[in-house]
Amino acid sequence: MVLQVQAGGSTAWVQTDAFKNFLLWSGYGKMIARGFLPDLLKPTSRHPEGALAELEPGDLIGYEAHGDVDHFSIVVERDSNGYPLVDSHTGDRYHVPWDLGWDKTNKFVLIHIRD
Repeated sequence: MVLQVQAGGSTAWVQTDAFKNFLLWSGYGKMIARGFLPDLLKPTSRHPEGALAELEPGDLIGYEAHGDVDHFSIVVERDSNGYPLVDSHTGDRYHVPWDLGWDKTNKFVLIHIRD
C-alpha cells in the first residue's frame, strides 16, 4: 500500500476513512465489528457478550455518518459499570463514554489494534 503525502501529513493521517483502511489492510488493526449501537451490544455466536465487550485499551472506535468514518477515539479504560471510556483530540475529550453522544443514525466501527 502506498501512502500519499498531503500538507499536514499522509493521506492515512489526515483522512479518517484512509486511516481505517490503512489499519485494516496493513494488518495493524483487526475489525471487531461495525454497526449501530444495538448491534454492538447484542450477544451473537461470534461475540457472546456483544462486540462492545471485546474492546481493550488502545483499540479504536470509528464514528461513521452517511457511509464515511468522520472521527476516531481511542479506548482508554472502562468505568465502574464496564462501559468503555475514550479520549479524542478533535473535540478534546478525556475519559468520556465511548458513544460521544452520536445518535441512532450513526454506525460505529470497532477496531482492535494488534500488538
